[in-house]
Amino acid sequence: MLHFTSTEIVTGLILLVLILIINIRLYILRKRIEILLARFLKKNQLDISEKEISELLRQRKGIHSLVEALPKLAGGSSRNPSLDKMDKMLQETERGYADFVCPDVMKIGVSERITADIFLSKRFYDLMEDKSTLTEISVSEVMSADLNGGTAFEVIGLHNKKQIIDKSRKTHWQWNVKPLKKEKHSLILLLSAQLKASNSIEGSLDVPLFEKKVHVNVNVPYDMGAFFSL
Repeated sequence: MLHFTSTEIVTGLILLVLILIINIRLYILRKRIEILLARFLKKNQLDISEKEISELLRQRKGIHSLVEALPKLAGGSSRNPSLDKMDKMLQETERGYADFVCPDVMKIGVSERITADIFLSKRFYDLMEDKSTLTEISVSEVMSADLNGGTAFEVIGLHNKKQIIDKSRKTHWQWNVKPLKKEKHSLILLLSAQLKASNSIEGSLDVPLFEKKVHVNVNVPYDMGAFFSL
């Protein structure tokens, strides 16, 4: 007959409780996914029930497989024409690279030049020795770039936010950035692909955010100047 110490029993109970909590959270997450997908399908006139979504999730065990199977379940005829239009617009994007260059350390009150480049040519990629700042992204004919520092940085843009992407060269954005607060803060770069239908801009596709943590050091002359200006 097996004998367990009180410590082993307590440890086993804790593990059982943790497993139960994880299973409950996974169940709640799955139900939320089913509800959100059902709303999306209803909005886009795709006749698929929550039960069918649940069954597909159970069989395929993955949201990506579910998305791939949606056209088959929808039967094709009930697909909203606007989705076909969006698919066509997305197909017009190309794979390119974004290069976001930002210092790790800055000094409060001292402006520095922050840059971001987008390019399509692999020639520029091959010429770069340090590729650690590069990220592969979807690139459209027109792209926009916006740098946000919240209340911790003063950000002044030096280029138009929206620019036409020239395949033969790099498209360049620059900002003058001045830290306003000490310690560590984030600079966030948002790139958006401007999607077109005919000759008018229909919408934009946001590229995943670029977030750079910057440590802002003390600047005694700046702090003294700010103090005496009060």
